[in-house]
Amino acid sequence: MTVSNKELLRQHGIKYSQQRDIVLNLLRHLTRPASVEELYTKALPLHPTIHLSTVYRILENFEAHHLVVRNTLSEDKKNVYELYTPAHKHYMVCLKCHQCFPIPDCPCNILDEAVTKATDFEVIDHKIEILGYCATCQLRH
Repeated sequence: MTVSNKELLRQHGIKYSQQRDIVLNLLRHLTRPASVEELYTKALPLHPTIHLSTVYRILENFEAHHLVVRNTLSEDKKNVYELYTPAHKHYMVCLKCHQCFPIPDCPCNILDEAVTKATDFEVIDHKIEILGYCATCQLRH
């Protein structure tokens, strides 16, 4: 059974508002991470008085309460957001169309263990972004 937006916000210590509900609903239906601008564009028809700065503040609040994860795509240095999940994700990013494609499994666990063993460095997190051309853009490249 899926938890309602109101309950999910409550579980994360976030006060409910219609604008937060809209942004959360958009995040719950994403198929890929989205920028603030993309979320704002999708929220505007649902709440015509919402401001871009409001979407920024909502996402900052969600991130502070561990409801979303923010990543910065290296190609255009744009922040993108997605709902937090216990299993982190890595992405392949097309250099032409800038679409993000999730990598099915994290390839870094073995590397993390090897680095820790070889250097006595405690790995807390890692980020991988693979740059290239998606199948559609390869045809046009």
